[in-house]
Formats: sequence, C-alpha cells, structure tokens
Amino acid sequence: TATLVGLFVLCELAALVWPTAGLAHGWVRLFASDPDNVGRTFVEGVLGSIAGAWLATLLFVPVYNRLVRR
Repeated sequence: TATLVGLFVLCELAALVWPTAGLAHGWVRLFASDPDNVGRTFVEGVLGSIAGAWLATLLFVPVYNRLVRR
C-alpha cells in the first residue's frame, strides 16, 4: 500500500513540477478521474492506490499460498 501511494505522490509532484512529463501523467490518470483538479486528483489517487494494493493482495496471496503448499 505504501509503495503505490508513494509512487502516486512522487508522480503527482513530478506532474506539478514538470507538466510535460508523459509518464507521470499516465500514472496519475491511472488512479484519478479528473487530473485537472489537483486536490480531487490527490485524494482520488491516494484512495485508488490503496484500493489497488488491497485488491492485488486479495487476488495474489491465495494463489501464492496455494503454489507454495505444493
């Protein structure tokens, strides 16, 4: 969770400092629906990163545990 949130915050800062950075804007648009509103984008991005991390955890941990058991 902290990794995805940290990456989102770094990309949000990069998008603010360097507005033509395509990669930073791509990451911001991945988790936020309105990239023009900075406040809303930040909140949506952090919450989206948290949700994405937990969704990945819920999907991959059972698969990993099943593979390790074999």
